Amino acid sequence: MSHVDLHAAVDRAERLADDAREVAERVAREAAEAARDAYERGAAAIRGEPPPYRIERAIRDLERRAHAPMEQHPVVSLLIAGAVGFGLASLVHAARDWSRREPPPTRRWFAE
Repeated sequence: MSHVDLHAAVDRAERLADDAREVAERVAREAAEAARDAYERGAAAIRGEPPPYRIERAIRDLERRAHAPMEQHPVVSLLIAGAVGFGLASLVHAARDWSRREPPPTRRWFAE
């Protein structure tokens, strides 16, 4: 084996070792995350909290319930959204106009 082949073999072995180290670190991180997740789920079950998938299902159900009236009455929904937008715009512009006003003149009660 020549000197050049030996360096190439050493470089390849170092790259393989680095790749193996990265894989081992990733597997260790994923195992730690899985253990942490299992611990948290177990602790939540002991406390009587619902599992996360039940919470997600409840959120989707609430979203569906909130969207149902909007889908059934789209014109009313648009009118309500427009009224809310108009109200917010009025508040923003009123606050801006109020901040630009000059303070009222002060009276001087003392002799000049």
